[in-house]
Amino acid sequence: MAMSPSPIKPATVLIVGAGIVGPALALLLKQKGYHPVVVEKVRERGDVGVAISLQPNGMKVMHLAGVASELLHGPPSTPVTQRWDEFTDTGEFLGGPGSELLGGFPEKYGMPVIGLTRTRLQTVLWDACQRKGIPIHTGWRLARLDDDDNGTGSSSGDKDHDDDGEGGGAIMARSEDGRSIRADMVIGCDGLKSRTRDLLVEKRGGTNKDPDFTGVVVLGGACPTPKSLETPAIRIWYGQEMAVISHCLEDGMSVWGLNYGREKAAESWRTVPAEELADEVTKTLALVDGWAEPVREMIATSRKMMTIGLYDRPELPVEQWYHGRCVLVGDAAHPTTPHVGQGANQGLEDAWHLVDLLPRCDELSPKTLSAGELEGIFHQLASIRQGPTTMMVQQARAQGELRVVKDKSPDARKKRDDLIRAKWQDVGALQGMFDMMYNGPFRL
Repeated sequence: MAMSPSPIKPATVLIVGAGIVGPALALLLKQKGYHPVVVEKVRERGDVGVAISLQPNGMKVMHLAGVASELLHGPPSTPVTQRWDEFTDTGEFLGGPGSELLGGFPEKYGMPVIGLTRTRLQTVLWDACQRKGIPIHTGWRLARLDDDDNGTGSSSGDKDHDDDGEGGGAIMARSEDGRSIRADMVIGCDGLKSRTRDLLVEKRGGTNKDPDFTGVVVLGGACPTPKSLETPAIRIWYGQEMAVISHCLEDGMSVWGLNYGREKAAESWRTVPAEELADEVTKTLALVDGWAEPVREMIATSRKMMTIGLYDRPELPVEQWYHGRCVLVGDAAHPTTPHVGQGANQGLEDAWHLVDLLPRCDELSPKTLSAGELEGIFHQLASIRQGPTTMMVQQARAQGELRVVKDKSPDARKKRDDLIRAKWQDVGALQGMFDMMYNGPFRL
């Protein structure tokens, strides 16, 4: 009697970072037969950041991950962005693509633009991982990555997964507190200050450079949406050396961000303590004295405020995106500023491309997941993604410089405003810009 073959053990994929891209990537990998395990340095899930814009390219990945419907329809439901309007600080209209263009996004690109709180987005993703049996280990800070090709390690970080040493090679990830997880591959989704990136660059014999401060700080807040801004939209008001951007969120709330120049600021997500909020509101209102009333109303009614210094990094050579069984995606590879709203969306594109390049796990014998074959896949990923992500980082930095033009002369401000007017009048260029950002990473 012939013996049935032993079932193929799913390849373990350790994902470092459980912000947005990490959990979404885990959901995609699970669908393809892998065994994702997510680790996160934060000990408890809490109120994170202020808000985020998910654009059609990122929403398509969320759709594949199985969470787009929940994000759109809730509860609570998320308003679909219908307009994108830009003004001077006093409220003079400078331009925008109009509701006809943005309203056609779902039909043209398969998904709309939405704004929602980071906390809600992370909650939806973490809950989806829990339903799929994907472990997320909190309080887990990556310290080291060691080759473990002899299968001698254990997996104390994921006790439900049997690490029997099969597969012809692995990588051992060790935490600062001594825990270890043995995996077939490691994916760094750990953001601007990525520890995974530090380790990979060192393995390549390089020196990881510190993030570059862009000269722009954002003071942001969450507030009830003013009645005059109830049509869901992205709005920007341009003033002298600063700009304010707003986006409608769920539950009748909006987020606003005051962008201004500063010589140096730490990358910080410092939430203003409740006892300091009233004073911070007063100081911020003084900065926008004489600005359009909706701007002042948003600031005056803020229920939460946060200061964020904006950083990015120089382009990472293709060969430094990966080493052996480890690869970087998202901000770990190409951190960017939020001025074009593409940071998380580009990370989600990375995730889709990586999963698309990986073979289905149930079509593998474990030995085919060799370090050499993985490096080949990772090289393809980096080659596909380096160009588009580098361009997005550069565009975001340029947009930030435009918003906080530091030349105080009236001519400099007029030149900036004229550039904005001209940008919105060139419909062909606008459509080309949106196509470039939103046609990828695939068509629905």
